[in-house]
Amino acid sequence: DDIVVTNINEDFANSLCIYPNPANSFVNISSEFVIENIKITNNLGQIVLEQNAKSNNVNLNIENLEPGVYFINITNNDQNTVLRFIKE
Repeated sequence: DDIVVTNINEDFANSLCIYPNPANSFVNISSEFVIENIKITNNLGQIVLEQNAKSNNVNLNIENLEPGVYFINITNNDQNTVLRFIKE
């Protein structure tokens, strides 16, 4: 028998869109699914911004972040996806 392993995050992850990337002042996140929570971490793993969303479209103000690479940890129910973006 072939065993098929599926990733429950796949549909959620594939539905996510981050724009603009790279970004200056704001970054938008959209999904077909409701985004519950967002955490932005720097390359040291420190949380630099956290926001409860409960929406399909989220606009984050990133003006206060230093230029560099960041990771957006996006949660939907028990699903979690991490995406990368650049702050100019």
